[in-house]
Amino acid sequence: MARQDGGFRGVSIITELDDVTITTPVADNELLAFDDGSSEWINQTAKGAGLASLPIDISDDTNLAADSPIILTDDTLSLGTIDIDDDTNLAATSPIVLISDTLSFNFTTTNTWSGDNTFSGEVKGTKESIMMGYNRSLACAAGVEKFLQIGDTIKMTDTKGITMIRDGSIVGMSINFDITGATGKIANLLLRVKKNGTAVWEEAVSNTIQSTDKTDYKTQARGTDTFSAGDTISVCVEADGASGTLTIAKVLVQLEYYYDD
Repeated sequence: MARQDGGFRGVSIITELDDVTITTPVADNELLAFDDGSSEWINQTAKGAGLASLPIDISDDTNLAADSPIILTDDTLSLGTIDIDDDTNLAATSPIVLISDTLSFNFTTTNTWSGDNTFSGEVKGTKESIMMGYNRSLACAAGVEKFLQIGDTIKMTDTKGITMIRDGSIVGMSINFDITGATGKIANLLLRVKKNGTAVWEEAVSNTIQSTDKTDYKTQARGTDTFSAGDTISVCVEADGASGTLTIAKVLVQLEYYYDD
């Protein structure tokens, strides 16, 4: 640094510079950013300096610049062009993670992708569903399972059902059916999902009031009832009660599940 007499002197700490103001206490990961109002360099956080910081806080629209490859407008997060030639672009602890040039997302909220999207590889974790049913009258008694039919009127059993192609989990089921008769002490119709002959999910889906086109549906969280590739999934119904029968017809059941890979 120049002196008035033309000589020079050194500085040992940054606070000795005339255009630097350090506010104490200094925190980890603060940086020097120029403040035009005071014409000084001031220590502050990246967010305080108006720079994008990760993890990304989307409580307002001040975190990311409009011309950034990661864009935040009205709390909607979108991506522009991101250079993934190396692993230095995104922090490893952020909701958007880049490891070995592989980009992944881990958001705790639901996100919407608008417009047309093209993927050259597989889209994994897809949701699937399958339909099954029973057209004729089906007399359901308490303690007696009655399996539904699938495909070309093939009745399922504990060992005859849907052979799963990949690992995954069951997330939903729905039913549309007619109740044509009820006798004795029957309270409900039970809809039961079985894996390799063992019940994994059961729901009461109706009372015993006779009517047509009765509907019900149930959902559960992904990962609650899981299956492995090669497992057999079958669906049956049973009357819930002490005695008697519940007669149903024109049964349509849909089973919904996720493949993990």
